[in-house]
Amino acid sequence: METEKDTPRLLKELSDDQLCRLAILTMYGKIFPGKPPDREKLVLYSVLLEPMTAQILSASMQKLVMSQSVWPSIAEISTAAENLRETKEDCRTPTYEEAWHEVIREMNDAFIYREPRFSTPTIRRVVQDMGWRALCEVTPEKLPTVRAQFRDFYTAAVERERDERQNQAILDSAEKTATLLMRANIGNSRDDLPKIEEQAR
Repeated sequence: METEKDTPRLLKELSDDQLCRLAILTMYGKIFPGKPPDREKLVLYSVLLEPMTAQILSASMQKLVMSQSVWPSIAEISTAAENLRETKEDCRTPTYEEAWHEVIREMNDAFIYREPRFSTPTIRRVVQDMGWRALCEVTPEKLPTVRAQFRDFYTAAVERERDERQNQAILDSAEKTATLLMRANIGNSRDDLPKIEEQAR
């Protein structure tokens, strides 16, 4: 396993973007209470957060340092970054309650006589899957059941779309990330790396 004294060799393999992330993580490591993360952990964070820009990472860490007192996991940093991305791109995902309110509004305003209008494609797709006419014709007694069904379908759709965005970002950087992680784990030089890659096939 890579040791603290071996880390400088790995630093030479990092891209400029990864070095920027490392600098940001190092700075925030001094801000969070408790013992700062060791250099090796920070290097691995900078590699595994490969799809994230330095600007978004800095904003995510600033948000987290204001809301929690322990060093965040990669999952927590990714969640904070996703929330910031939605705000920056003005594409915040409506909550299930907000989405259901839109459905009720369109059931009253549009009914079956015109095309309903929703704020996001996700709401539109869930409504189409459930059947717009069936939603409009639901009886008051069955409305709570239909609302619960919509909640489950909508929540699953939102999670699926977030997973797809994250998966695509990870796949785009997978080869570079895997190479750097092999170097970090085995501590081999650049000349030895082809042998490792051959063994991994």
